[in-house]
Amino acid sequence: MNYSMLSVLAFSSFGLCLLLTPLLRGLAARRGWLDAPDSERKLHRAPVPRIGGVPVAFASLASVGAFLLLQRQFTAIGSPGDYFALQVVPASLLILITGTLDDLLGLKPSQKLAGQCAAALLVCVSGLRLHFFEGSAIGEGLGAIVTFCWLVACSNAFNLIDGVDGLASGLGFIGALTMLFVALSWNTAGYSALAASMAGALFAFLLFNLNPASIFLGDSGSLWTGFMLGCFGLVWFQRSTTLPSMAAPVIALAIPLLDTSLSIVRRFVSARRIFQADRGHIHHRLIHLRGPRSVVPRLFTAAILASLCALILKSTPEHVGYLMVALFCVGTWIGVRTLAYEEFTLFGKLIREVPKGVRRRMALNSGRLSLTSAPTPEECWFVLLGLARDFELDSITLELGGHRFQEQPGTAGAADAWSMEVSLSSTDYLRITRSVDTEGGAEDVMPLVDMLHSVLSQKATQFMRPGHSGRRRAAALGEDLSHSQIL
Repeated sequence: MNYSMLSVLAFSSFGLCLLLTPLLRGLAARRGWLDAPDSERKLHRAPVPRIGGVPVAFASLASVGAFLLLQRQFTAIGSPGDYFALQVVPASLLILITGTLDDLLGLKPSQKLAGQCAAALLVCVSGLRLHFFEGSAIGEGLGAIVTFCWLVACSNAFNLIDGVDGLASGLGFIGALTMLFVALSWNTAGYSALAASMAGALFAFLLFNLNPASIFLGDSGSLWTGFMLGCFGLVWFQRSTTLPSMAAPVIALAIPLLDTSLSIVRRFVSARRIFQADRGHIHHRLIHLRGPRSVVPRLFTAAILASLCALILKSTPEHVGYLMVALFCVGTWIGVRTLAYEEFTLFGKLIREVPKGVRRRMALNSGRLSLTSAPTPEECWFVLLGLARDFELDSITLELGGHRFQEQPGTAGAADAWSMEVSLSSTDYLRITRSVDTEGGAEDVMPLVDMLHSVLSQKATQFMRPGHSGRRRAAALGEDLSHSQIL
């Protein structure tokens, strides 16, 4: 495709959006189509018009439509890729209408999702979908499902990350520019024209949307931008020849997709509704950790680096591609760690506690059986020593059947420890001590305490019988009590 004509297309889209945006902004202000601050999630100081997606989409689609009709590219080149615009434009108009209705009327989440699903289904019906296992019905069905989910995910990703002035429109511009570079290597008019016009329109809108924004992208713009970039990503995936290069479209849109994924996981692990709004998005965390001025530059930088990585993956050898994907995943993991999400910290702690909890549960069941069958206070004490190690007790003292046992490490009795005493009878008792630095509090030991109280109370009654001599039996068994003090 001629680069000069492509430049004309991008500048015409830029100029048209530059002209239309103030007009729509004034109309929205007069009609009351404003996004009012709420001091919780919407922190702008005054109401701002919110239908910025309309001039962006109109400028982009009108420019590319006029350009392609004048150039007659669809009749000059007959490959399926050159009909890309015809495949996505009807669905993109449907997603634009859905977003605009939400901006003007306020749709329910289910209604907005229904519009996204309808648009994604329309793209699948048009023939633009992924294909797995060529010739297989299962592969075709899987391809349609993945295509559907990908488009809905991309639409929501840009919708959810649109929470800071200039963020969604800027990320959309970076994404469209990335898709343009990819489309130029394919040398097909449809992809290049749409990517160039989209980049031009978003760049023009960004001039009005940077802080302090005079107009917001709104659901109309964020849904449309994410949906269009998702369609580009489908073609990119189809044309990838190696497994690492298939990850390139995901990496190119990594920031909004990562934000959506983190939101879903956070809400799931904290047992909240998936569609429940909160202040836990990436930009919210960066505002909290680094201040509001650093959010957009940091995320723009991250998006540019991700796009460069995706472009390199497109043509790199397969073995190098695996290394790049691995490095990207490591970098992403480090980035998420710096955001310090409390949900993930607590969830990770719970995951690490699972093996320890299973071991303690098994020790508890085994200890109950051993204590129940223990014939002497000494054997009960040996069982208690094993349980003390499993539950990380610092000291344990047992008065049972006229015998007193005590295991007291050097750290016991420190100021940073707590103790608990359990009465077994009028004369018998159990006392345990545990450091406050040990993971888990007193509630972590309560199952052990409850079991010991239940079983040892019965043992206290049993060992009060006349003629019972625990010391003689222990000596006969040759038990080693060197680690315990018998008083």
